[in-house]
This record gives sequence, structure tokens and C-alpha cells, in this order.
Amino acid sequence: MTSKKTLPKFQIAFALLILGGVLFLLHEVYQRETFLNETLHDHFSIEKNAYDVEFSINQFGYLYRLKFEDEKRVEYEFFVKTNPDNEYVVTYYGHNSKGDSPLREDEFTTLNTGY
Repeated sequence: MTSKKTLPKFQIAFALLILGGVLFLLHEVYQRETFLNETLHDHFSIEKNAYDVEFSINQFGYLYRLKFEDEKRVEYEFFVKTNPDNEYVVTYYGHNSKGDSPLREDEFTTLNTGY
């Protein structure tokens, strides 16, 4: 005869908390990437199909690396952060060139200031 043990309430609550955190993270990643795509399209006329996006989180926030179809050796890095008014702000960090000398240019230039 097998006994069926019910899961304690704290394990269910913990699992729901973890699931909620993961869903919140995925939602934030999607919202910020959408905002980045819209900013690039609206202010620079860059279409979404012109580049591939890689996402990562580091100690500075949500980092998006863009690889353009016509520049395979260069990755452009953008942070999408929130300002004190809780609005998204796109910040261009620079670009890395794959090869002998990695480049860093225009660190932390905010793209949509004043828009």
C-alpha cells in the first residue's frame, strides 16, 4: 500500500514564487527588446530584419548585442534601462570588433534623450 504525501504549502509557495520571477524576467526581456527595436526603427530607420539580437544580464542591467547582416564581425551593445520616471531608456555602449583590436566608442550615449 503506497501512501500519497501532499506537498507542504511552503514548497508550493516557493515554486510559485520562482515561476513568477521567471515570468517577470521573461516579460521584462521582451518589453525592453521591443522598446529597443522601436527606438532603432523610429529614430534611425533600422528594420528589425537587418540584425540579430542576443540578450544577457550583467551587473549593469539588460544588455542587448546586435549583429547586423552586413557587418558580421561587429557587435553593437545596447543597454535598456529605466530612468527615475520608470520609463525605458536605450543606451548605446559601444561596439566590439572581432579581430586584433577590439573597439570601444561612445560609451553610454543615450539614444532617446529628449524624445
